[in-house]
Amino acid sequence: MNPKKQKITDTNLSHMIQGIESQAVYETILNNPGGCGSIEHDGFVSYQPVKGEWVHPYLNIVQKN
Repeated sequence: MNPKKQKITDTNLSHMIQGIESQAVYETILNNPGGCGSIEHDGFVSYQPVKGEWVHPYLNIVQKN
């Protein structure tokens, strides 16, 4: 494959994955109102534990502190 086309393909896939991550993060924040302190495309900071069960086919929630 042409290296330039491969770069475009890689970039498109990267943006698609970021969109999927963002959707999962936003859905979790909407389901847990009042606890979110910061949002990134691939994560968030919560002031309280996330309620309910985190269900996503390939994204996991990780408690860092």
